[in-house]
Amino acid sequence: MLEIRSYVPRLPEALIFLGFASLLAKSLIGSHVDEEGWLHEPFFLIPTGFFLVAIGVVSWVLRKLWKL
Repeated sequence: MLEIRSYVPRLPEALIFLGFASLLAKSLIGSHVDEEGWLHEPFFLIPTGFFLVAIGVVSWVLRKLWKL
């Protein structure tokens, strides 16, 4: 049976990686305006990326402080 404690130490790094991956995906997908003037942009990736990076950094700092 898998223990959750074995995955918890890797959680901050995974959150930071997913945050940067979503920001990279936003820049790679890009945006465009169609013939009718509608802007097509994956805007949701910007706050999602920043949120994941912020939560990852906070959890990484807390983990380092708890180990002291």
